[in-house]
Amino acid sequence: MAPSPGPSPGINLQVSQFPYAWYIAAIHRKIKERWDGYALNGQQPAVIFEIGRNGELKRVVIDKSSGNPYYDQAAIRAVTAANPFPPLPVDFKEPTLTIGLQFAYDPTETR
Repeated sequence: MAPSPGPSPGINLQVSQFPYAWYIAAIHRKIKERWDGYALNGQQPAVIFEIGRNGELKRVVIDKSSGNPYYDQAAIRAVTAANPFPPLPVDFKEPTLTIGLQFAYDPTETR
């Protein structure tokens, strides 16, 4: 699995066998915009989500709980609020793209 492009203390995307860095950067940017300022110090949630060919979010689930169900729901909301995503690249032939996302606490990001 390859980490998200560039340094970003807010979120880390994990995708395997998907060579389209520009697409991952776009997904990363959309979700990070909705997460910045909501992160809390402590254990961070991780989610797994799927994007369909047309860019629509197909599913999102908690992969690793933060231990706080409200905080876990904030992570799910950050992903669902970023929907829709750009359509999957034409050269990517799979019907969906599955992405693992580890949220992180960045004390410099506040709301």
